[in-house]
Amino acid sequence: MALLFRNKVIIYNKELGLEIIGESFTTETNYNRKQIQNYEEAYEFATKAGFPEHGMVISIGETPHDEDIFKGIQTETHLKEAVKLAISKSPAKNVYIETDMRAMYNPTRMENIKRATEDLIQNIKRCCPKCDWPGFKLIEKKRGLPCSWCGSPTNQILHLTYKCLKCSHVEEIPNPDGEQKADPRHCPSCNP
Repeated sequence: MALLFRNKVIIYNKELGLEIIGESFTTETNYNRKQIQNYEEAYEFATKAGFPEHGMVISIGETPHDEDIFKGIQTETHLKEAVKLAISKSPAKNVYIETDMRAMYNPTRMENIKRATEDLIQNIKRCCPKCDWPGFKLIEKKRGLPCSWCGSPTNQILHLTYKCLKCSHVEEIPNPDGEQKADPRHCPSCNP
């Protein structure tokens, strides 16, 4: 089973009572962590995780102190130095390597944050039809578009529900693709 990762960007203005959120959900990530005992193990792990484009973190122990963490590693020289120093400081002579999940060191995460930002921009542009306040927010995707053959509900979107955070206006918008009936290939009765 793939893990679902969420990236979120927020615009918040307390004086205006404005909060608009953009989100991206994805299973695409390179997050990983491993205990290692030498540079060769570190390098093998790092290359599988996309090194040097994706930065690495070396740490001593499960819950290291700040002085026991080496972040933003993006060169072989830096990786060798960090592994050597960490192992020399580790009483057990083994350390941890993991992908650096800070966006500036992780192009995969950057792409996911980009998608969340694009969602934020769309949410800013979507204004309430009643009060014209930005951020008319999607609060529900109602599934159950009827099958064009048998009329049974499918997993396709029937309508979207939006709500204004300022005036609380709620509006249901029919299937975003304009579909009124679902293709039978999506029907659990016609195509089990």
